[in-house]
Amino acid sequence: MRVQEHAAALLIALSLATPLVASAQALPADRTPVSPDFSPRDFSGVWTLRNYQSSRLPTRARIPVTTEGEAPPMLPWTREVYEKRIAAELAGQPLANNKSQCLPSGVPLMMISASYPIQFLQTPGQLTLVFEEDTQTRFIYLDRPHGTDLEPSYKGESVGHWEGNTLVVDTIGFNDKTAIDQIGMPHTTRLHVTERFRRLDPNTLENLITIEDPGAFTKPWSLLRTYGLNPGERIMEYACNENNRNPVVNGVQTLTHAAGVR
Repeated sequence: MRVQEHAAALLIALSLATPLVASAQALPADRTPVSPDFSPRDFSGVWTLRNYQSSRLPTRARIPVTTEGEAPPMLPWTREVYEKRIAAELAGQPLANNKSQCLPSGVPLMMISASYPIQFLQTPGQLTLVFEEDTQTRFIYLDRPHGTDLEPSYKGESVGHWEGNTLVVDTIGFNDKTAIDQIGMPHTTRLHVTERFRRLDPNTLENLITIEDPGAFTKPWSLLRTYGLNPGERIMEYACNENNRNPVVNGVQTLTHAAGVR
């Protein structure tokens, strides 16, 4: 079993010197992949997030950057909560979050910050994502509408449809118990996440994630993630509470690490 970790030692000096917004991600031009080596509508396989931002990075280097190269457009209360969490990290006392308490990380965080592999299982009418981290699963129902009476949940309800070779996934029905990013950017139950998955080549899957929540942000904003195919990789067992070097004590994560561990 891979050893799990929920927080990293904070590099405080570097964090203070890091600007609020990191380098912007270039948004590739829209294109339909054509190759005899793969089907652009087949996402089956085990994928690993390529642009994963390790929790070992300085705190401010892990703040999400929109596809326009800007900081997320937070409302005043959202920014106040977020800045308190940043300050706690810089002080060496990061506040507990879902991942540190072995609770579901939710959408979109599970797609934005997947530190371990994800297996995509594609069957008629459904795409199932199996995450090694926290042994989470996510169900994307294809070509059907949202339910009419959704119970608020960590991952919401995801439905998808194809637009050409792009799978468009719409997710609603969230509770407010998760965060947008690793640091703990909050949201409300009005959160609405739209993802556009495209297989760019045999080994690359792109996900353009758009976040809309009028209770937490001034306008919708997007970020980009890419995943690499890992042929032959298998999802391993993951027990959240076993060998946890960052247990929560009085609402604060403890900070201990082993060399070479994500």
